Amino acid sequence: MTTINEQKVNYIWESLSAPVEEDRSIVYKEEIRIQNSNGTAASVLNSNNRLVFHVQDFSNIYLPSEAELEIEFKVVVKTTGANYAAGDKVTLIANGWNLFRRGMLKIGDQIIEDKDDVGLGSTIMDLVYKSKGYLNTVGSKSWSYYDTGAGLIDEGPVTVTGADIANLVSKVNPAYNDGFAQRRLFTDASSTYTIRLPLRDIFGYLRDSNVPIIGSTITFELDRDDREFKNILRGPAPLLDGKIEFTRAEIFMPKVKPSVEVGSQITKDMLSGVPTRVPFREFKTWTTDLADSTQTSWLVTSKSAKPVKVYFAFRKKTKINSQEQNGALLDNVGVTQITLDVNNKQYPEIAYTSNFATQNFMRLYQAYLQAGHKGGPENDEVDAALTAKEWANLYTIYCFDISKRDELIYENTTSSELRLNVSCGNIDKWAYCVVESEKEAVISGLNRSMTFLIK
Repeated sequence: MTTINEQKVNYIWESLSAPVEEDRSIVYKEEIRIQNSNGTAASVLNSNNRLVFHVQDFSNIYLPSEAELEIEFKVVVKTTGANYAAGDKVTLIANGWNLFRRGMLKIGDQIIEDKDDVGLGSTIMDLVYKSKGYLNTVGSKSWSYYDTGAGLIDEGPVTVTGADIANLVSKVNPAYNDGFAQRRLFTDASSTYTIRLPLRDIFGYLRDSNVPIIGSTITFELDRDDREFKNILRGPAPLLDGKIEFTRAEIFMPKVKPSVEVGSQITKDMLSGVPTRVPFREFKTWTTDLADSTQTSWLVTSKSAKPVKVYFAFRKKTKINSQEQNGALLDNVGVTQITLDVNNKQYPEIAYTSNFATQNFMRLYQAYLQAGHKGGPENDEVDAALTAKEWANLYTIYCFDISKRDELIYENTTSSELRLNVSCGNIDKWAYCVVESEKEAVISGLNRSMTFLIK
């Protein structure tokens, strides 16, 4: 009887995917280019919202965990396609994944992940798990210039008096938005710009597993978000609405060649047929219209199998129906109390309460820090993506870590009912829920091909 090895990676995958500078098992590593199966011309990229990238090569070994989508784009006037003038205040909102609405990863015949609202989901993952330093450096390739202000102030007069000069006082415009300033700099006058988006930012399997793929097809399917009112930010009239034009879109993914010794071991393992269990975390997003309700109980889902962390966010409707409003920001909507029910058990036991008018929200901010493994004694030197002020005023993410849950709530059930209970201001709004769940890929090798089963 075949047994499943409980280790994350039992055989050659570990050595093959170790850091190159320490790993002699890889004797060759080079990126390949994967182009859109539906066509590469700009006219195709901008008329067909679905991009499909497909690799069918059974003779080589690939590392999809390091695959990255490279996009060349520009922002132009929506009605005419004309370029904006230099200095016009218009650009794309933060996070390049906001260009897309849906993402799907398929290996062989098995869909590994298929999800909607990848822009919102990856934004929340960015701001929870990554540091400000990371986003400002490595994240810059992914357009992670997150807003530091609510408006379009990227310059402006600041009055400096003689007393200020005498006292060497530095005056900074409190409304300055560095994120908008950085983004506008690169797209000014409809300049073409290139960004590079790691696929692991939207697919948890690629983030948590660096297993190489041998003898199986790999398919990435990405649906563009055609809601220009949502992903463009511009100044007031007479500026006209904009749209995003792709001039190039392709995926780069490493192809590797093992040493003779490792190659021999791979052949042996692939012929064995012994399955390997690979755990990972997947995020999925739900959305609902809460209108202007001040007291809400929202049944998010009754089908989430193994939720680990749950995040809630809100947006005022006025933010996402006009390009004059920043559709990327997440509003606090004046929440005064918020809890999460998991199979009728309340989290946390002492409800989160807040008053944003009096800046009483620090317990909720601490929950945000802890969800990303920050703000505790074991990680007090790790910086967060958001300060308390930025969290409260720009990207308010309500975080519930249920990873250390009471297992009794799962008795006699294989799924989880998640329900939001919130008291908030009388504001017309959308509500979003992002759920991180535990998943598992069971990988089998047979005759130099791999089969997947997702549990």
